[in-house]
Amino acid sequence: MIYRYRTSVADALTEDVLAAPVLPDLSGYREEIQTDDLQFRPDVHVDLLKRLFVHAADLGLDPFETDAWLAPRLHFALRIPRRLASDPGFWSWVAVEYGRPYVQRRWGDKQNVQWRYAGPLTRSAISRLWWAAELTRNGPDYSVAPHSVRRAGTAQYAFELKYSWYRPAVIAFVIVAEGLDDGPQLSFEETKRLSTRINALTVLKPVEAVGFDALSGEDAWDFDWYQHRPSFDEVIKDELPRGPNDGRASAEAIDDLAAWFRALARLEAGAEDPIPTPRLQPA
Repeated sequence: MIYRYRTSVADALTEDVLAAPVLPDLSGYREEIQTDDLQFRPDVHVDLLKRLFVHAADLGLDPFETDAWLAPRLHFALRIPRRLASDPGFWSWVAVEYGRPYVQRRWGDKQNVQWRYAGPLTRSAISRLWWAAELTRNGPDYSVAPHSVRRAGTAQYAFELKYSWYRPAVIAFVIVAEGLDDGPQLSFEETKRLSTRINALTVLKPVEAVGFDALSGEDAWDFDWYQHRPSFDEVIKDELPRGPNDGRASAEAIDDLAAWFRALARLEAGAEDPIPTPRLQPA
């Protein structure tokens, strides 16, 4: 069975409660999630999650490197549909019941740490990593996912604005912010200014018009991948795992958007040469 915690559980997750070695009984805040009407009936492998979070906490990496290591592997281990992954209460259940070793190691000394257990999708310690991998994977390729959460500015501004749900735009934003296009890596402030400018421009010119994704919606669900139960060794191996063969983004869309974002970043940095006009796709 799969559960969720109601939002009121945040009131019970005080700093003293979260610092205790054993949590009190929180079953009064918990309710079962019905999965019959989802695309497929997911099977959350809780023992695998427990081992994964303990392993991540014990790696001895700095906080952002831990995030970078964990994001694609969490997505690989937790094979759920987006509809379930859009429920913050589900992530509260995962974080409280199974993710505490990682959350305590990653966020335990921060103020308002209960947000990392019971906050919105972009703030919850566990959901932010799963969604980072989901939105930046290109089909089975997770290679951009670690870069998306390796620095605070990229993680914040790649996923919290209106273009963030368009896969080619998120991938392109991470590529530019992290300098994966052979351009300079952007600072936190440069990343923030770029995101602000993109957000303003997309009011008049949606990112889909700049980088039209011809692959969008064409690939069928990879049911075999979602129904496979990976082993612990598969999840933690050194090389990146392989995701499902759905959710692909075209190279053309990513390249067009990355070129536009890089040009906008140069403009924000005071470039004097002309900024190229994005190649708009036909209606």
